[in-house]
Amino acid sequence: MPRHPTFLTNCDAPAPATTRASDADRNLVLTILDTALANGRLNQEEHDSRSSAALAARTLGDLASVTYDLPEAEDHAREVRGAQQRVAALKVWARRWRIWLQAVVCLSAIWGVDSLARHELTYCWPVFPLGIWSALLVASMLATLTTPEAPAADQLAPK
Repeated sequence: MPRHPTFLTNCDAPAPATTRASDADRNLVLTILDTALANGRLNQEEHDSRSSAALAARTLGDLASVTYDLPEAEDHAREVRGAQQRVAALKVWARRWRIWLQAVVCLSAIWGVDSLARHELTYCWPVFPLGIWSALLVASMLATLTTPEAPAADQLAPK
């Protein structure tokens, strides 16, 4: 029984095998087959046969049956998961820095209004809370970047 085509999906939950395959799904499988041919896992005849089956596939299940025994499909799945995790991490950091920037605007506006009311430039006190906050953000970001990635759950499962 072929493994489920998780490498074709853009999320952790696999799509049902009965989901219709797109041209992009077929092209992805063809790329995996080309890589397997280049790695010597398939001979030319088997590559041609599987490529024809991939082009004729109507569902993701059909595509999974073409690549079920190839480690290149799993390698690609790991790459996709890693890319998705990096994008998710970037979104988190963008949100954190956006909140920090909003605080910069608010505190700077308060400082500016206070300076205008006094008719002189006062000491720029927003530097302290914003500086500490940004140092913490940078430190936690660097800690996240230097932490080795944990193995995926499918790598930990016994085979």
